[in-house]
Amino acid sequence: MSKRKLIFLDVDGTVLSADGSVTDENRLALRQALKQGHLVAVTTGRSIRGAWPVIEALGLDSPGAYLLAYQGCVIYDCGQHQVLAADGMPGETAMELLEALEKAGIYAHTFSEEGILTLRECEELERYCELTPEYYRVVPDFSELRGKVVPKVIAMDFESDAKLLRFQKDFAARENGRLNSFFSSTCYLEYCKDGCNKGSGLLLLAKLLNWPLEDTIAIGDERNDIPMIQAAGVGAAMCNGREEVKKAADYVTQSDCNHSGVAEVIRKFALSDQLTGDLPS
Repeated sequence: MSKRKLIFLDVDGTVLSADGSVTDENRLALRQALKQGHLVAVTTGRSIRGAWPVIEALGLDSPGAYLLAYQGCVIYDCGQHQVLAADGMPGETAMELLEALEKAGIYAHTFSEEGILTLRECEELERYCELTPEYYRVVPDFSELRGKVVPKVIAMDFESDAKLLRFQKDFAARENGRLNSFFSSTCYLEYCKDGCNKGSGLLLLAKLLNWPLEDTIAIGDERNDIPMIQAAGVGAAMCNGREEVKKAADYVTQSDCNHSGVAEVIRKFALSDQLTGDLPS
């Protein structure tokens, strides 16, 4: 048997196909990895609630599986149904950011324990919830965030990234060591507490599990995946990923997200046997 690995998986464009489905080969590879004693951690910008349908679809609602939610700000044990660690920005910082985004004419929302907090129902919210089903609550303002810890703020524009890029540049000076901004897709500009990203989540989970970093694998396709790809013992980029992600990786898949690129990486770097047989029941 190969040495046990801790495998970190991005969701959209990586372990999910372009239509949001899971290939049988990816599902089988993940189940065989768990059976052989490897651990799997899904890493995503989604909340725990928003990511759970993906966890179930992948068959990872079991011991040996973890979830890094909110871009790595929250670490969740899927088998024990327990939060292992959580971090975030002060509510006052989130309020300042959300106010600046509103003044710039950019839709943005944040999250509470119950789900999305938003100022209004609109097309951007509707489209976001179509992609990531979430409960949401419309609030008159974000004053209830005072004194709380906020996992992240997400700004979006489904027409063009120009306005988002301009805001990121203009707001950069006000990040001032408090915030970390990055694009998780062309449509989404996200803000987390400075130092919180998928890479820091990888490092923290490995520390909590006393797991050697050289025995970690990370697979992703987008710019926000670069920190974890760089932090892992083996960083793999999907061939359908961005060029800067491929440049940061140790390995680039031959198969894309529609053709089980994740299974390719798991088979190459973790599984001791080839994938054979039918899906386990």
